[in-house]
Order: sequence, then C-alpha cells, then structure tokens
Amino acid sequence: ERHGDAPEFREALMRRGDTPIEIRQMLLKQVGDLLSDHPLVRLGLREERARSVVLEARERATVSLANTADVGETQALVEHLLTSGQLTAGLLLRAVCTGNTGLFEAGLARLSGLGLGRVASVVQGGRMLALKALLSRAELPPRTHPLFCVAVTVWREISREAGHAVSC
Repeated sequence: ERHGDAPEFREALMRRGDTPIEIRQMLLKQVGDLLSDHPLVRLGLREERARSVVLEARERATVSLANTADVGETQALVEHLLTSGQLTAGLLLRAVCTGNTGLFEAGLARLSGLGLGRVASVVQGGRMLALKALLSRAELPPRTHPLFCVAVTVWREISREAGHAVSC
C-alpha cells in the first residue's frame, strides 16, 4: 500500500514468485487507480467512462491473475476482494464467463457461508434452482441470477463438449 505508486517497487514485487496473490491484486488496483488519474486519461475520457474502463481492466486482470492460483491462493484472493469491496457480481460473472470456476466457486462459498465442496457441486452439476438459491444466499442481485444461470450452463456445455470433467 505504501509504495504502490513507485513503478520500480511495484514491478519488483510482481516479478517475485513468492508475492502473495492478494498483494499482486492490490498492485493491479493501484496501477488502475494511477491510470484513471493520469492527465491523458482525464482529457480523453469523461470521468465516469474512465472509471468504467479502469474497473473493467482491473476485473479482467484479477480474473487472469486468479487463473494461476491454487485453491488456498484463490481463497486468500477472495477474502482480500471481499474486504476491499471488489468482490462484486460483475467480477464473479466475468470469472464464470471466462471459465474461471475456481474463483467463481470460492467467491460464492465466501458470500454464502457454505463450504467450497457444496458450492462446487451445485455449480458443476446441480439444478438451476439450486444455483439460483445459492446466488440468493450469497446476496447477489436478483437481476444477475439469469445471467449467472446462462453463464454456468454455457460453461458446463463447453466443458462437456471438450471432453473435460466438469471441475474447477
């Protein structure tokens, strides 16, 4: 947090293999914040659009970062995202749409208070009613539930067609 605006320090931390995933994500957020305040961005985009572009880029980078994480790192990342206010329906939807069901399941488990195994079972093969109940329990906005159902259905079909076991 203290040195996130120092490019050399930030790059050195990102290059290290032992930098915790939540620190890596924090650095990504700081880069986004710096970009949104950059004079060229401020001149070229309205403030609302600049925030939207930075948020989308941060979410893409976060999901990409989580693709390389093991279960423990993913859970640590989810906890960090929750405490920093970044564990949103949009981020979770982006995760499932890009096939990162590990992040999606860990996020749902944390938000719903259910165990990761139970959540994974519902996501990977449960009925849509069970998925909708899980989304409600996680207190995700009801208007997003149909989107999640479609995304999970598509993910299941792609996984089946590719001949992969449906797992995270």
